[in-house]
Amino acid sequence: MHIGCIYSVSNFMSINKPLDTQESIPFGIAFIATVLKKHKYDPHILVFTPQMNIERIVEEFIGKYHPSLFCLTATSSQFHLMVRTAAAIKKIDNKIFVLLGGVHASLNPEETIRYPDFDAICIGEGENAVIKLAQYLEMQKKPVSIPNLWIKDTETGIIERNAPDDFIQDLDRLPFIDRSLWYNWIDDRDRRPSVLVGRGCPNKCSYCSNHALSRLATGKYVRFRTPENVIKEISEMVEDNPKIRSIYLEVETLSLNFQYTDSLLKSLQKFNENRSIPIEFRANVSPTKKIIENENFFLQLKKANFSSIVIGLESGSERVRRDILRRPPYTNEDIITFCAMAKKYQINVMVNALLGIPREKVSDLLETVDCIRKCDPPELQLSIFEPYPGTDLFSMCIEQGFFDPRTLDISKPSRHTAFIDLPGLSKNRIQMEYFLFNFRRWGFRALGKLGPRDTHMIVWLSEKLFGRFSPYSIFREKWFKKIERMQLADFE
Repeated sequence: MHIGCIYSVSNFMSINKPLDTQESIPFGIAFIATVLKKHKYDPHILVFTPQMNIERIVEEFIGKYHPSLFCLTATSSQFHLMVRTAAAIKKIDNKIFVLLGGVHASLNPEETIRYPDFDAICIGEGENAVIKLAQYLEMQKKPVSIPNLWIKDTETGIIERNAPDDFIQDLDRLPFIDRSLWYNWIDDRDRRPSVLVGRGCPNKCSYCSNHALSRLATGKYVRFRTPENVIKEISEMVEDNPKIRSIYLEVETLSLNFQYTDSLLKSLQKFNENRSIPIEFRANVSPTKKIIENENFFLQLKKANFSSIVIGLESGSERVRRDILRRPPYTNEDIITFCAMAKKYQINVMVNALLGIPREKVSDLLETVDCIRKCDPPELQLSIFEPYPGTDLFSMCIEQGFFDPRTLDISKPSRHTAFIDLPGLSKNRIQMEYFLFNFRRWGFRALGKLGPRDTHMIVWLSEKLFGRFSPYSIFREKWFKKIERMQLADFE
C-alpha cells in the first residue's frame, strides 16, 4: 500500500531542494514514515513550500501511486498549507484517507477536526496509531478505537475521540529513521545530520509547546535513549556516509541528568577514539548554576569533540524570563560566565533570543542586546515571538487583549515576522528592532557581518517604501511564476 507523507517549510534556499541539510529532517513525520516502511508499507515523502503548485503535484502523485492514505504534519505556522493540501487531495479522490498530526492538531484538536478534509487527527505520539490505521485501510475496513486518533465518520460526521496511549517509554524500541526517504528533498545530504537523543523537555516555558504537550498523555514525558543505542545509530550513519563530519544531537538539554550525560559523553569519546577523523558534535544545554560550577562538564564536552552547544537566553531581562517566559532560574551573569567557560575550552556557543515578547518593554529589549554583547557568542539565533495556539502565553495574550485569535494570521513566515502590537512596542517597531539588532550589538562593525536577516531588512524596507511596486516585489512575482512552470513532480 502506497502512503504519502507530507511536510512543509516556509524558509528555504532552493525550491527543488527545500531542506538544506539532513538536520532539517523533522523527527515526527520521519518516524511515522520509517515505522510504516518497517511494517512493509510503501511511504513516499513530499516536502511542500507555499510557492509550489501543490494541487498539480498532488494530482500527479495520486495518478502515479494511487495511495490509500496521506499522513500530513503541521505546526501552527504551516497549518493553513496543510488545509490547502488536504483540500487538493480530496478534490481528486475523496476516498483517500487524510490524517493530520503534529503540534497544531495535538494542541487544538477540537478546532482542527472540524476542517472538512481531515478524516482524522493524531494527538501526541503517532508511531503505534498510524500502523493500526494503515492495517484497517489495507483491509478496507472503517478505522475505529485507535488510541491517539480522533476519527471522523464521513457519513454521519460523528467524531470518535479516542484517548491517548501512554508516552512511549522505551525509545530504544523506535527504529532509526530512514533518511534515504528524504534524500530527494535535501540540498546537502553530507552535512550535519541529526540524531534523536531524547524526547520531552523538563522546563515549563510559557511560550513553548512542551508544557502543553506533556499533558497529552500519561507516563514519563522526559525520556532518553540509552547511550549504546545512540552510538549504534551514529555508527551506522557514518558507515553509510563516510563524508559526514558533524552530527547534531537532538535533545532539549544535555544538562538534566549528569549521570546519563556522563555516560553519553564517555561513549561519544570512545566512539571517536577509533576514528582517523573524529566526528564533531553539537547539542542543546541549559546554562544552570550547577553546570557553570562544574568545569568538568566542559572538559568532558571537549573530550567528546563537541564543537558547539546551543543555549536559550531568550531575553536579557531577568524580569521577562522569570515573570513572563517561566524560564529556568539563571541570571545574566550566569549566562555570561557560561559563555566564557565554553570559550575557554574552545567550544562555540549559539545563543537563542526572542524579541516582541508580550509585556516586554524597550528597556527589556535593550537588556537583551547588552547581554548578547557581553556574551559575544559566535552564533546568534534571533527570533520574533510567535504566539503558538495551545500554549499558556497564547492564552495570556488573549486574556490581556494583545490580539484577537480570530484575526491572527499564523500563516506568515515564522521567526522573523512580527505578529502582534504591544503597548510601547508596535509591530513595526519590533520588526525594525529585529533588523537593527546586529547594529545595536556591533555598531558599524555590523556592516561587515551582513547575513540573511539583513537581506530581510532590505526586502521589508523596500516593500514599506514602495509597496507592491518595489523592485523586490516585482522580481518575486516573476520568480514565483517561473517556479510554477517548473517540473516538481519527480518522486522517484
